[in-house]
Amino acid sequence: MEIWSFAQEEEQEEQERIRAEIWSFAEEEEELEKHYALEELVNVLKMFSTASASSSSALLFRQQQQHRRAMESASGGGGGGGGGGGQQQHQTKKKQQQQQQKQQQAAPVKRCLSLDETLGCIFEHLRDPDDRRNISLVSKQWHRVDGETRKYVSVSNCYSIAPSALSKRFKNLESFKLKGKPRAVEFDLLVDNWGGYAGPWIQELVKAYPSLKHLHLHRMEVLDTDLELLAHGCGAALQVGRFVCLFVFFLFLLLFPLPLVLFCKQFSQVTALGFCLFFPFYCGH
Repeated sequence: MEIWSFAQEEEQEEQERIRAEIWSFAEEEEELEKHYALEELVNVLKMFSTASASSSSALLFRQQQQHRRAMESASGGGGGGGGGGGQQQHQTKKKQQQQQQKQQQAAPVKRCLSLDETLGCIFEHLRDPDDRRNISLVSKQWHRVDGETRKYVSVSNCYSIAPSALSKRFKNLESFKLKGKPRAVEFDLLVDNWGGYAGPWIQELVKAYPSLKHLHLHRMEVLDTDLELLAHGCGAALQVGRFVCLFVFFLFLLLFPLPLVLFCKQFSQVTALGFCLFFPFYCGH
């Protein structure tokens, strides 16, 4: 029995050692992948910055060449004439200057993207919140551009940050998710006045994001005045969730089944069934 228990202990230690090696190898691979992804992103940004700088320098060089040619053509024909030749040169210069002004006014102005705009175009394609968080730690400029281009933010604890800090960093939010009380409230393990009030957050959201489209409040205390303020401030842009439409529709069917019966008598059963299934999804859109 002692030999058997000793063999079992050795086998367990060997299994734990193998698991630890596999886990450390997986963590190293994940860190390498993140490092390579950041290196690729930095290389792409360098390519964009060099391309924008080269295009601006090429445009400036082209304008200088055009100006030099115009000056050479204006001063090249006046070597042999007297007073009449001088007047003719002056008139030709005037005509050429007028033509150049017309061309400059008619030609579209080519503007090169700045580095912030280039970063914003790249950051818009990053959907994972972890990637966004890692990118915002690269530099102060990337942190600022990330705050200006972020569309969705989730806060897991309403007391972790102040509402003013949210609007100070993120300027153009369209969707916001906020969690208040811990999960223990579902088992009646918290006192009644624990907190988790949505009033300060809704006031800040209405003031900073009048075009907010989606708002998800999880385990929060919401009053009627908060809903009224939210409807007045963001009601034009807020979208009703599909779950709410489904709940209202099935509640209507439970309370008033007579319209459904009349509807089934007028139409076929397949049509009525299709209407009951697809009407809530249509309302959700």
